[in-house]
Amino acid sequence: MSEVRQSRTLRAVSVATLASQILIVLTGGLVRLTESGLGCTDWPHCTPDSFFPVPEHGIHGFIEYANRLLGAVVIGISIWMLVLAIRKAKSAGGREILTLAALVFFLSAAQGIIGAVVVWLELRPDTVGIHFMLSVVLVALSTMLVWRVFRGPRGPKVATAPQFVLTHGATALFAIVIVMGTLTTGAGPHAGDGGAVRNGLNPELLQHFHAWPSYALLLVTLALLVVAVRKGPRIHLFSVLGLLAASLFQMVIGLIQANTGLPVPLVAAHMMGSVFAAAAMTATVLSLRGKAEVSV
Repeated sequence: MSEVRQSRTLRAVSVATLASQILIVLTGGLVRLTESGLGCTDWPHCTPDSFFPVPEHGIHGFIEYANRLLGAVVIGISIWMLVLAIRKAKSAGGREILTLAALVFFLSAAQGIIGAVVVWLELRPDTVGIHFMLSVVLVALSTMLVWRVFRGPRGPKVATAPQFVLTHGATALFAIVIVMGTLTTGAGPHAGDGGAVRNGLNPELLQHFHAWPSYALLLVTLALLVVAVRKGPRIHLFSVLGLLAASLFQMVIGLIQANTGLPVPLVAAHMMGSVFAAAAMTATVLSLRGKAEVSV
């Protein structure tokens, strides 16, 4: 395989890695929002007596099983990415790509184990929450992977001190928003199964604890935008605009769903918005540095 073809394949598989990590969040959300979380009551078998869904479980079994199949595809893509990264390990920036690819693979495999625990413990909200937050981490890592494949090894700092401070402040607020949102979901009605327990916390109070850091994140992002417009690399400005769009989308959807009884389509949109926001937040951090002289 020629070097040009290898490079194209590496880029394509890195994008596939990110896309699959985002898609698995969507299908996982559909499992929970359609109350199909126990459509398969065992793991790795669907039921103790069958590896595949059984008619008795109806559409719920097929929805849960489809999510498991996609999980296998995600791991398969991560293995492919890891193999390609190993081949490129000796090139400029190759070790960083290899590290990221290895992290994505091992954490994707861990997701499979956590998914089994979720089923065995009958959708306890703490295990479901860990499952989701690890998906956010995987989306962030996959975004880093795509960035390094396309942009090359980490270059020198190109942003100003205020941009660094505001960006890392936004990152801390984003982490708080994700944690509080996960806790809020664990107290809400969408448990993944009608009989699943909730975390016992006050969902109305948690909605406020989730909203306040979200508002703070929006304000910090707006401040970051003002600074980025005045000075800084163009790619940083574009990343901040993406983060602002994701933050505004999440805020609007969050307010609407909280005041309309948490309709399933809006909850699904809010869940997907969170991983797109994670990708935008990651890109904003990465854009604080420029390209190295030698690209991958």
